[in-house]
Amino acid sequence: RKQVERRLMPIVDRAISTMVKSMALADLYFMYITAKEADMEFNYIGIPENFSWQSKKEFDTAELNRLYQVGYDMAKAGTMWEKVPPNFDQSPLAKML
Repeated sequence: RKQVERRLMPIVDRAISTMVKSMALADLYFMYITAKEADMEFNYIGIPENFSWQSKKEFDTAELNRLYQVGYDMAKAGTMWEKVPPNFDQSPLAKML
């Protein structure tokens, strides 16, 4: 992990980024638990770990197209759905199921 520069805006940026990622993961966990309780199948796929955003802009059409292509290539290659959210087994919620 990269160390955050000791200035207000980089710290705020990292805090917000961390919060958004945590909330997204919590949403995945909630959907997984809800699916299990309803005896439904859960399917998840995410952006590969080796994908890195190359633009400095937050909204970059070329980068979004590149990301789309990664997803398209994954589907074409038959990349399988994940049946459990990332790191769910390490979550205290895993003990609930």
